[in-house]
Formats: sequence, C-alpha cells, structure tokens
Amino acid sequence: MKRCYGGLVSLALLGGMGSAWAEPGQVHHVVVAWLKEPGSHSARSRYVEISRGLAKLPGVVSYSVGAAVPSPHALADDSYDVAVAAVFKDKKALEDYNANPAHRKARGRHASAGAKTRGLRLRRVTAMARACRFVIFGATGHLARTKLLPALYRLEAAGRLPVDFSVVCFGRRPYDNESWRGMAVEALQARYGNRMDIDALERFAERLEYFRGDLADADSYRRLQAAISADAVFYLAVKSAEFPVVTQNLAAAGLADESQGWRRLVVEKPFGRDLDSADGLNRLLHSHFREEQIFRIDHYLGKETVQNVFVFRFANLIWEPLWNRNYIDHVQITHGELAGVEGRADFYDNTGALRDMVQSHLLQLLTLVAMEPPAAMDAESVRDEKVKVLKSIRPIAESEAASCAYRAQYAAAQGMPGFLEEPGVAAGSVTETYAALRLHIDNWRWRGVPFYIRTGKRMAANSA
Repeated sequence: MKRCYGGLVSLALLGGMGSAWAEPGQVHHVVVAWLKEPGSHSARSRYVEISRGLAKLPGVVSYSVGAAVPSPHALADDSYDVAVAAVFKDKKALEDYNANPAHRKARGRHASAGAKTRGLRLRRVTAMARACRFVIFGATGHLARTKLLPALYRLEAAGRLPVDFSVVCFGRRPYDNESWRGMAVEALQARYGNRMDIDALERFAERLEYFRGDLADADSYRRLQAAISADAVFYLAVKSAEFPVVTQNLAAAGLADESQGWRRLVVEKPFGRDLDSADGLNRLLHSHFREEQIFRIDHYLGKETVQNVFVFRFANLIWEPLWNRNYIDHVQITHGELAGVEGRADFYDNTGALRDMVQSHLLQLLTLVAMEPPAAMDAESVRDEKVKVLKSIRPIAESEAASCAYRAQYAAAQGMPGFLEEPGVAAGSVTETYAALRLHIDNWRWRGVPFYIRTGKRMAANSA
C-alpha cells in the first residue's frame, strides 16, 4: 500500500504535491473527504494517525493525507483542515465501505481515525475512467520534450492513465512510431536516470504514436480527423504565431465538432505579443471553439513549489496574520537558469525574457503570493483574486523606467557563446535574456512593500 503526507488534495483531480496512487489499466473508485480538526493538533502526527486508520480499511489500495483548504472561511476559527483521498481496489470494496453502518452514521467519517471530527464532507469520484487521444502539436519541440512527455510518463508511473489513452505526437520530421518511441525513451532515461520505472516506461512508450504532418497543410488535418473518432485533447506546444493556423485548420477539418466525443484545445503561453494580438487571438479561438472547450495554460503553475504557495498562505495559521506590509519589508521572486537558449533562438529572439517568463510565469506567481483568500477554491474565484492583484499594480511611469526596470543579454564567458553568437540569433538583436522589475501593489495589504521580480539565462546557478 502506498501513501504520502502533506499534499494538497484536489477534489476533482486528486492532484497537487501528494495524491493517491492507482494501478494502470483499471477504473478506480476514490473517496475524498475533508476533516475539520482542532488547531492544536500537530499536522504531521494527525496525518499519521489518520493514515493508520486508512491502512486498516479493507479494500484500500492507496491513499493520500494532507492539508486542504476547501474555503477560506475555515480559517475564521481555531481549526485545522485535513484532506483525505483513498483509492479502493474495486467498486464492491467502495460499496462495502459505504454500506457499513458506522460509516453511514458518521457520513463517511473513518471510524478508526481516532479523533472527533466535525463538518466532514464526502464525495465519490472515478479516477481517469475515460480514455482520450492526447494530440501534441510541436511534439519534437522543447516544451514537449522537457515538460509534456515527462509529465505524461509520470502519470503513467503513478497509474493515472486509463488503458486506451494514447499520445499522438504531431511533427514534420520523418520519424515512424518505432524511431520516435526510441527517441522519447532515450530523452526520459536521460532525465530520470536511476529513478526511472522501466515497466512504466515501456507501457508509456506503447502509448506513443508519431503523426507526420505540417501545421499549415490542410490535408494533414484531414488525415488526423480520420484517425480520431473519440474524445481528444489538442495541445498547442508551438509558437504563438502558429496558434491561428492550427486552430483554423482544426476547425476546417471538423476536429472542433463534438458529435463524436468531446474536444479540448489547450493553448500555451505566450498568448499573443501584446494586448491587441491577445484580443485578436481570443476572437479567433471563439470563432471555432466554445469557451468551455478552450484551456489557456501556464505550465509553471504545475510546479510543486508553486502549488505549495496555497497551503503556505491559507492553511498556515501562523503565517497568514503576518502576511502583510506590517511584517514584510519586501518580496523577491527569482528564476535563474544555467542554460542559454539551447537551440531555440528562432523562438527566443522573437520573445525575450519579459514575454517568456515575466508576463506569464512570474506574474502568476506574484498573484499567488499577494492575493487575498478566494471565496472558494474553484478556478473562477481564484482568478478573480488574481485579477484584483494585477489591477492594483502601480503602472511604471516613463520617468521611473530606468530605476524600476532592467534588461540585459548574456555575453560570452568561460568558453560559452554570448547571446549574439548563438546560432539563429539576428545580428544586432536587442532581445533581452535577463529582466528585472520593481513593482508596487497599491492595496491595503501591500502598500509600500516593493516586489522584485528577476529572471535570466546563463545565470550562476539554477534557482527559483
């Protein structure tokens, strides 16, 4: 039986830093519950206590216990909220659990948990029960290689992918399934080394399909449409300038139509180059897809450190009262990379550090650090609080630009080329590879507290 402590357990996704594991190729039945506990309890000892009770329950194959914040109102009194997720081996085991009179009487409370609980909520969900085709446009690119394929492999290793789930890798290069799988396996082995689960890697490789096509070729999309007859996700891991042509070709080939299954379009950052282009891209997407089908994603928010900000901010009764201008002198948000542009000059020379990191990843992190507790832990409520922070950022006056903003490029050093010497970078390019900002948030909590944001390539060390 597997377990983990300290994770933020999400009702819908069972995600976050810790989650309940399940074996691949099965439909699993999950119980999710929140327990409101007295604030005097030690969090970790309480996790262990609950876990011992879970381990004794018949039919439980794995579980997760951690901090949960179903509502900021839970912080209004002296309480500590615990989230529990338990995966049962089959439907009968879950039914037996719910049929137990002791569980029914306590509305699902674990009778062996050994402490008084109040305000428990219980809900059953099915983990990854429905398969789909996950289509990656730009599958041979940097984002797919370093983020998407490793993330999908980890879902495989955690047993989170159903039997018929497949990954369709759309690219122009002349690969077949066998050669593409070999390259993907080598890349994953280089990334994970001794931590690699060989069995999971082999299962994941079998899910990979290579689809050779051109983003601008309408016939490629017609061939793709013939190969997809069920639910599908289209992930645009391509340059933002190519979003329109992919979206239009998907719609022209009938791939936005949901008569044969649901369709989702995932759009990566940067979402346009400026406000006008972002508005134009939004209108284009809505002309072919419904808003409910569109997911604008920032993969940086999937990092464990970023996800942990929620727990650190809103489930910590010690820090939350101190999280304001009266106790904090300044806030620094830093992201540094040892690497340079790594062969991505065509993308990076047209993007730069401000568009690549600041306006997306780091501003998202700033909003998580500075936002007020949301009314509920759902997407719209969290977004509303983030927008309030962004609207409160003081505009940088032209006369203050020199003291509030800094841009630079890395130069040649220690045998490494400078940015202007990188293959593919335009001669005389002024694109920044380092950017630093000093921002002020003019609201009651942060007035007078400077926020320093910095990011750069070829830094002395990887840091975040």
